[in-house]
Amino acid sequence: MLLADHSIHVVFTDLMMPVLDGLGLLERIRASDDPGIQNLPVIMVTGADNSDELREEALKKGATDFLQKPFNSIDLQARARAHCNYQRESLALKKQITVDALTGFNNQQSFIEQLTKDLAFANRHRQSVAIIIADIPDFKSFFMQHGKPAADAALSHAARLVRECIRTEDTASRYSFSTLALSLPSTPTEGAMKLLEKLQQALKNTPLEVNGRTLQVKWRFSVHLPDITPATDAQIEVQAAIAKLGLAAVVAAHGTGKPSPVSIDKALAMIARGQSEQIAAHLPRLLQEIIPLLQQASAEQRWNLLKQID
Repeated sequence: MLLADHSIHVVFTDLMMPVLDGLGLLERIRASDDPGIQNLPVIMVTGADNSDELREEALKKGATDFLQKPFNSIDLQARARAHCNYQRESLALKKQITVDALTGFNNQQSFIEQLTKDLAFANRHRQSVAIIIADIPDFKSFFMQHGKPAADAALSHAARLVRECIRTEDTASRYSFSTLALSLPSTPTEGAMKLLEKLQQALKNTPLEVNGRTLQVKWRFSVHLPDITPATDAQIEVQAAIAKLGLAAVVAAHGTGKPSPVSIDKALAMIARGQSEQIAAHLPRLLQEIIPLLQQASAEQRWNLLKQID
């Protein structure tokens, strides 16, 4: 019932029950993988025949409170209401601490905590994690030119589009003043690039309108796939992803002039035909595809590949 109904805010349970007693239920609740269930208040209902040792054991296993038999309905309702209100207030406070008020995304600290979990899971199951960084490079100028309401609107507008593009298991963050960060568990390079293209198209095709005016917001993006080991550090990997923004092309969120994507094979063919200058605008995106591949290759493989390119 607890797994199926997330509206439950408090549990009252007898200590003595057939099949699974109150202590067994308490242990399962506290060992749950779902934080919402794990942190539920559990009130142990005790009788005169329950020993002090049994109550002490319940307390050690994580019992929140005790209710002595016999009790009346008013006592039960009062205890339930008090714990439910406390749960709501605690959740609201926790949300304020970990969630950015403007975008509704995780803040930097909670994002690093979640990315750390994603990396640990990926290491255990030999999977990949992709990190995408989206940034407004001239945010200060945009802020000065259009004002704070427009700057806030640009970020909240982008956050809404990001939320529509990502999966339930992905995590989005307002990592800094003008930077959004995404953690995409179980996502290879190809999947990350597809999501990036989807997001770029969404920003391009959905203009930002503020007070009846359409404003152009320029974004740049980077994709980073960490080389995952038990020692992989989430904060270091995010900084590596941010550092790649220097190689990123600036994409207008509204307007024309964006070159059509060119594949690596097509770019090589264009170079062979002497059309090197025509792929200059595509190099940042091509590098975003090549760099993660090089990172996953061994030192010998990278050396052989670079010799072939040379």
